[in-house]
Amino acid sequence: MTTYTAAKYRETGARNPVAGINIKLVNHTTSAAYAKATSDVLKVMKLPKGVVVDPANCALGAYTDPDDADSATVSLKYTDGTTTKTIIATGNLQAADTALTGTDSTLIANSFHVTDSDDYYVYMTVEANALDSGVVLGFKIAYISDPGLV
Repeated sequence: MTTYTAAKYRETGARNPVAGINIKLVNHTTSAAYAKATSDVLKVMKLPKGVVVDPANCALGAYTDPDDADSATVSLKYTDGTTTKTIIATGNLQAADTALTGTDSTLIANSFHVTDSDDYYVYMTVEANALDSGVVLGFKIAYISDPGLV
């Protein structure tokens, strides 16, 4: 298993909401092929303490064809190493400029989970096939912050 980190991963997400919603954009170019067979993981960004991730306003996609041979299947989740929640369930990155998004159902399934420490981070895994090397990925991560959540 190889763990890759996006450049923004080193920055803890900040609380600078517009109408209570924080939206962070992260781009990452794969430096190698990411494969299910090798359990590769991409750490996208850290989350601050006291926020609720809003899957319906999250997305991921590729600016270039993500997998020349076949469709790469990926998922997007967040964890602190113990508790793991889904943002985007397994979806096919079939072509460039085709976004995968979360849903309000995922938010409810996550029971409006509040990050209770600053150890949480968003990550992407390949669930089937592989992402090619050199693919530019784009992520939109949205979370709700409220001083009453902490």
